[in-house]
Amino acid sequence: MAENIPDLEKLTNDLLNFIEFYDKPETQKTKETNVGYYNYLINDKFKNLPFPMIRLLEDQKNRKENLAKIIEMINILKNVKSGQTSLENAENEFVEKRAEEYLYPAFGGKDNFYKVAEENKLKNNNKKVSTKSKK
Repeated sequence: MAENIPDLEKLTNDLLNFIEFYDKPETQKTKETNVGYYNYLINDKFKNLPFPMIRLLEDQKNRKENLAKIIEMINILKNVKSGQTSLENAENEFVEKRAEEYLYPAFGGKDNFYKVAEENKLKNNNKKVSTKSKK
């Protein structure tokens, strides 16, 4: 439901503030020397920032890619909130983009993925039929 989408401007500001805070040398030192206090600070300063986003932003090696995906998600939510698209369509679009990026390449493309899925479905159905006939 669009009314359950948080204030996206505030979320974006929180993201930027987190990156600024996280990249400070004193924050890094606290994280290395006192992880409990570091976690307390993060929870206290960034209460409205979802934990999975924090974890993605802490990953400095992949931060650029992670941040691009977060911004993409925020833009999709913005379209839902403004009524330009439905939540269902936005979710389907986001899931399909992630599948194109991560899932389909592992199978040699989208067509091969669905071919393998259909083959597995047929195998499972055949196993069920043979199990039932043995009883």
